[in-house]
Amino acid sequence: MAYDGQITFTGKVVATTCARAEGEAQKTVNLPTVSASSFSQAGSTAGLTPFQIKLQGCPTSNSSENPASVTVYFEGTHDIVDQATGNLINTAKSGTQEIAKSVQIQILDKNQKAIDLRKDILSLDAQKDPELVYEEIKGESAPVLSYYAQYYAPQANSVTAGNVEATIKYTLVYK
Repeated sequence: MAYDGQITFTGKVVATTCARAEGEAQKTVNLPTVSASSFSQAGSTAGLTPFQIKLQGCPTSNSSENPASVTVYFEGTHDIVDQATGNLINTAKSGTQEIAKSVQIQILDKNQKAIDLRKDILSLDAQKDPELVYEEIKGESAPVLSYYAQYYAPQANSVTAGNVEATIKYTLVYK
């Protein structure tokens, strides 16, 4: 029987990977209270807030059997990410409090470059995409990965007052 092509699969198994530090599995980042008038233009941002993901138990030897660097892949799905902007949709629940409208949460890398949460991990280019900013482990058993979050207005003068909340899962990625 003739064949039309061939596929080769490659990968790597490492001896040890990192783990989330204690208390890092469920994290809350509290953004500051800001005025709706802060968002006068489309693309306006406010409330830049740093946050970290702390790791532990990373391999301390720089052998080929261990990963040399680590990053976080934020798992944005269609139900939580605005497909026009790549930011997190406000999913605050109604109740006794009002829900802010026309405002999103934008995640940024350690260099304060916006991370496009629409991108699938398989489509990312580690050389070009900020979604995969790697931190070298370099024998450090407890590296800290730094990020930022901020409010983002996709439209001019349309943000209304109220609560904002968004949640995203993440995966540690090694190379």
